[in-house]
Amino acid sequence: MPIITQFLDAILPGDIALGAPSASELNIQASFKEQGLMVQMDELISFIEKVSLNEFNLFLGDINIEQYLFCVERAKRKKVRLANNLILHCFKVYYTHPQVLRGLSTGSVPPFPAGNTIESDDWLTLEDVFKRGPIFREVP
Repeated sequence: MPIITQFLDAILPGDIALGAPSASELNIQASFKEQGLMVQMDELISFIEKVSLNEFNLFLGDINIEQYLFCVERAKRKKVRLANNLILHCFKVYYTHPQVLRGLSTGSVPPFPAGNTIESDDWLTLEDVFKRGPIFREVP
């Protein structure tokens, strides 16, 4: 299994009950190439491999899913910005994919701004809060 595929399927494995495919089934790795994020992805995966070697004395291809997720979590703590940016990119691409949206019963369009409607709120319930005014102290 290619290392980027292993990473994607570790963080977004899919759900048979929901009919949601894994991230690699949707070819999310192609979006990293399109967005010019392959260098960052390679850096993160290299760091995850270092964690695996330090913690388990095993290469990424030789560890199980629990160990892999442990390594990803450790890598996130050390490379917070890098890991969060790449994982967020994965989530954005995954959760806007039509196949995933159909499995989540949201339809084949993004939930917002044009896809789904929500009920309007009754803002009058907050009237007492507005009447109370500010409840903070001015700081010089």
